[in-house]
Amino acid sequence: MKKILFTLALLISFSSFGQTSADNYMNSSDEKFKSKDLFGALEDITSAISAHIANPESDNLPLYYSKRAYIYIELKQLDKALSDMDEAILCGYLGFYNQRGFLNLELGNFYEAIGDFIHILKEDPKNETGWWGASYRGSGIAKEKIGDLNGACADWKKAAELGDTDAAGWVANQCN
Repeated sequence: MKKILFTLALLISFSSFGQTSADNYMNSSDEKFKSKDLFGALEDITSAISAHIANPESDNLPLYYSKRAYIYIELKQLDKALSDMDEAILCGYLGFYNQRGFLNLELGNFYEAIGDFIHILKEDPKNETGWWGASYRGSGIAKEKIGDLNGACADWKKAAELGDTDAAGWVANQCN
């Protein structure tokens, strides 16, 4: 029996070899999220953030904030989700501007959303990340919401050129 327990303990320690404690919390959070235990997932990803801040062992902090933002979105706590997206952006990852842009759309912060989408377009002038379609789409939606249909149509046309079929439909239905 002792031999079995020792072998089991050894396997558990090797299975997490190379992972940080923050990554272990993140993995646990992912599992809880998949099983719809949102509060358990939130607790674990918050522990991942705390563990990383206490002992930074990886570059995953923006990912942790982003994952917590998604949990907050599922919990309908959009202001907290926006705050976490802000933190992820402060960590320096360009893609979170798109995510924050769509979150700002959801919150009705249309001008802020446009700013986020434009930031992607300026910082990635050759579309190396492949985010232009989503950025033009989101910017078009925000412009429509503020009453700038000409600006929305221009953005949707660009999104459609990049393969966005929804944007192509909006161009056909709403634009001259």
